[in-house]
Amino acid sequence: MQALFTLTSSESKRLLGKAVAALPEVKHAKDNGYLVVGRGSTNAFIVEELNEQENRQGAIRCGQIIKGVLCVLGQELRTGP
Repeated sequence: MQALFTLTSSESKRLLGKAVAALPEVKHAKDNGYLVVGRGSTNAFIVEELNEQENRQGAIRCGQIIKGVLCVLGQELRTGP
């Protein structure tokens, strides 16, 4: 039996977030050291998975493309590292 799965961009990023958060190195850094996550939409999903709760993803992103138009979040609205 074969199957083909097609994920949306958001679903793909959620899956990547789950995978990165499950890495032993990432868990160790979170529990025993420092973990710095840069801004970005995929990174926003990683932060959600690490915190086990929903975050304000918009504040973690710097920008996004909506219907072919680049939209950038103003510096004053962005979350720091």
